[in-house]
Amino acid sequence: MKNFFISDSGDLVRKADCKTIRPHFAHTYSRIDTTRQFRATLRAGSYAWPGGYPMHFVFGDGDACCFECARKEYAGIVRAMRDGYDSSFRIVGADINYETPDLFCAHCNALIPAAYLDDWSVIVGNIGTVYTGNNEEYARDVFAQDYSRTRGDSVTLMRGEDIVSEREI
Repeated sequence: MKNFFISDSGDLVRKADCKTIRPHFAHTYSRIDTTRQFRATLRAGSYAWPGGYPMHFVFGDGDACCFECARKEYAGIVRAMRDGYDSSFRIVGADINYETPDLFCAHCNALIPAAYLDDWSVIVGNIGTVYTGNNEEYARDVFAQDYSRTRGDSVTLMRGEDIVSEREI
């Protein structure tokens, strides 16, 4: 590709005369109907532009697929898309994981990171932080626990920088 470059809009351009050779060469398609759209989305990368949000592919059965597995299983995915069989291995779209904390790749079981998640934390008086993460239900369970060895201290449940609840032990 030394004689070509990819423009900001994702077009493949010849350096010599700046002529567009292939439009949408590296372009993110949210709905993928053809193998060409699949390849262009792979080339565009696993982060959306603008924003840099983490992306994943969507199989025909609704399962998620990380970009790394899509690259590794490229031949099988293209075959399933071209021949129209096995909807569980046919890519139908690309999407951003905005807020699902437990979205995993159906192929390798890798966590697909979420773009927006609330950071929860539980702080116990003289012990310090006993939980930090994005699981609200678990944070509330930790907050409700009995910390009998620290009587007289407080337990604070926080969401980001905001205090959600506080209680004395």
